[in-house]
Amino acid sequence: MCHHHKQEAGSVTILVAGLIAIAGVLFLALGQLGGAAVEKASAQVAADAAALAGAKDGQSAAQTMAGINGAGITSFIAESLADGSTEVQVSVNLAGVTASARARYVPPPPPPPPPTIADTTVPESSIPDTTAP
Repeated sequence: MCHHHKQEAGSVTILVAGLIAIAGVLFLALGQLGGAAVEKASAQVAADAAALAGAKDGQSAAQTMAGINGAGITSFIAESLADGSTEVQVSVNLAGVTASARARYVPPPPPPPPPTIADTTVPESSIPDTTAP
């Protein structure tokens, strides 16, 4: 009977070692997936930032912003629209991961003209009569 328990103990050791190996492989796979997700998100951030900068200030601003985020621009397309706005599409590459983004810059409207003297005159009816006793 003692001999039978030693065989079972050896089987449990092998089973536990196998489960630990499987768990290790799963953790490595999850780590790879997590790393890929982080790389994709980082590339998308770089593309978004480059598109926003490029829409307002042109391709050199887009290249600078992509570089700040560790990426390089692979494509930059800008279009000036009839309403005075600019739309861009940017693609970037960051550590072998490609991401794209679009952005549109609409310039602010011009400020209103300053008031004229005619706009600041006070109607006579609102001036108090100081000649009456």
